Amino acid sequence: MDETALFFRALPNKSIIQKFEEARGGKIPKERFTISFCVSAAGEKEKLLVIWRCQRPRCFKGKDLNRLGVSWYANKKAWMTSSIFEEWLVNFDKKMRNQARKVLLVLDNATCHAHGAQLKNVKLLFLPPNTTSKLQPLDHGVIKCFKMEYRQCALRHVIARMDGCESASELSKKISVGDALDWIKTS
Repeated sequence: MDETALFFRALPNKSIIQKFEEARGGKIPKERFTISFCVSAAGEKEKLLVIWRCQRPRCFKGKDLNRLGVSWYANKKAWMTSSIFEEWLVNFDKKMRNQARKVLLVLDNATCHAHGAQLKNVKLLFLPPNTTSKLQPLDHGVIKCFKMEYRQCALRHVIARMDGCESASELSKKISVGDALDWIKTS
């Protein structure tokens, strides 16, 4: 299991402008999701855990949060916290117990991974400090590929709407949480 930040309205760090525009610097949008991946060596994957600033964004009006296709959590800074991690971990342990499976979950030693849960079917293996980038399997391509796929979806969305009226950076600011969640699920 590993987490990453996804600045979902940020464009690639290369310029994207229309023929009549001049390239100029700009601020990188700071709105972010925290996304947690949990996969097995056999290729199985759990639903993505997605953390945002609020529990019910306007684009979710009338939607059942249990049918989003991701495990949706919220906190003010959209960060993984020990309480979010523990809730997810207890649910994961129950799922493994229902499937009569014992699993080893490899984690970095981030403080948010502290928990007090009594686990029956999940054993945790914490990687030593400062070795995560070398030892964490998800850091060896899965997260990078996910972000590249997501950026392609976002760019296709922006380019399809570039009709000469708005710049790419203005269009990227209009990417909604709902748009981003759809691209997260397909990436």
